[in-house]
Amino acid sequence: MQPIPFKKYLNNYGPFILLLLFILVIWESAVRLHLIPAFILPAPSSIGIALIEHRQLLRPHLLATLQEILVGFVLSVICGSLLGTGMFLFRPLEKAIYPFLIISQTIPLIALSPIFIMWFGYTLWSKVAVVFLTAFFPVVVSTYDGLRTSGQAYKDLLLTFGANRWQLLSKTQIPLALPSFFSGLKLSIV
Repeated sequence: MQPIPFKKYLNNYGPFILLLLFILVIWESAVRLHLIPAFILPAPSSIGIALIEHRQLLRPHLLATLQEILVGFVLSVICGSLLGTGMFLFRPLEKAIYPFLIISQTIPLIALSPIFIMWFGYTLWSKVAVVFLTAFFPVVVSTYDGLRTSGQAYKDLLLTFGANRWQLLSKTQIPLALPSFFSGLKLSIV
């Protein structure tokens, strides 16, 4: 494997790094000149110092948060891809579920968090439910849309060779839906 040349790295990420440094300098200056109160938006240097000073306190909480994210994300990927595939394969399921998916996106998570805490208590599962709900919709929609927009020409070709529904799904529709599926994963992991 070849190392990435520094010039190529700079061309790809240079504008981002410059903009980030510019924003940090402006932010630091605004706090130091008392244009923004430090209790509302602390300076980046203060945040960095606090992170270093309290790293022992943050480590267990970081691990717990990563566990909640991982469990919620994995559950959303499994359930979302299964539901998206099910909606593609069974039209009545799509007609019944899709409106609920759209409606679920209009409810703010801040309103659902207390309900999850009442249902699950202040445990891992209340936080997993929030992560799941956030990541679930992009996975379902990207899976469903990817399968729905897969190439008709390939489908017609396989049908002329006598392919059944499972062969169509496994040989053309799933492989052609992968770019859309991975776009949904990229969106949901954020």
